Amino acid sequence: MLSKLRSLYTDPLYRNSLAIMLSSGLRAFFGLLFWIIAARTMPSKDIGLATAAISAAALIVGLSKLGLDAGLVRYLPGSKNRNGLYSTIVMITLGIALVISAVFMLGVNIFSPALSFLREGWFLPVFFAFIAVTSIYSIQNIAFISIRRADLSLIQNLLLGARIPILGS
Repeated sequence: MLSKLRSLYTDPLYRNSLAIMLSSGLRAFFGLLFWIIAARTMPSKDIGLATAAISAAALIVGLSKLGLDAGLVRYLPGSKNRNGLYSTIVMITLGIALVISAVFMLGVNIFSPALSFLREGWFLPVFFAFIAVTSIYSIQNIAFISIRRADLSLIQNLLLGARIPILGS
């Protein structure tokens, strides 16, 4: 029985599938932990605004990918110039994300007046930085999976999630 489990783990398909499942579960756990900590430390109005801002950022990052993440999964493993392909997709996605963010910020009073606070003070650079980091993180995560190194994606998500308990203290 143990040798069968060991042979399953040495198979890249099973190893990567397990890493992707664990990574997904880890993201869900840390997401729940984040909102538990936020709910205990912030007023409910601020929680609602933070949820709206994070959702807007997720929409911007999702739109900025233009399906290039699916192309990365398809073409990165067989590419002769992996670094060039990866860098190009990261730069295109990041550039589009920042342009969409700028358009969103210019029209935030029309799109979502409640989020107009994002244009004030330190919120604006933090929002743009969050968009940039999330965009790069998202493409990096897909790149790890596409080169069949989902274990690195799991480690990336573990390190990213480990900051949440630290922020809560």
